[in-house]
Amino acid sequence: MNRRQIRITGHAQDRLRQERDRGFEVDETLAMEILLQPYQLTPARDGRWFAQSPIDERHLLRVLFEKGPEGLVIITVYVGSKRQYEI
Repeated sequence: MNRRQIRITGHAQDRLRQERDRGFEVDETLAMEILLQPYQLTPARDGRWFAQSPIDERHLLRVLFEKGPEGLVIITVYVGSKRQYEI
């Protein structure tokens, strides 16, 4: 899978902007890197998955995605607490 086969929804782009406004250094490139090489991969609902990786000592970026007909689709992203989401 390469980056050309990954689509980021408008919602996910908005969420990245919101997280940057909160002071986190996250962008589309980081979201794609985490999707392609996650620290952890966990199932979500309806055939979707979370790819997640740490972004600092206390936080990780969670990338919710699904497989579409033309590749992967990033549905949303958000910063979460490692303590809450690490397995």
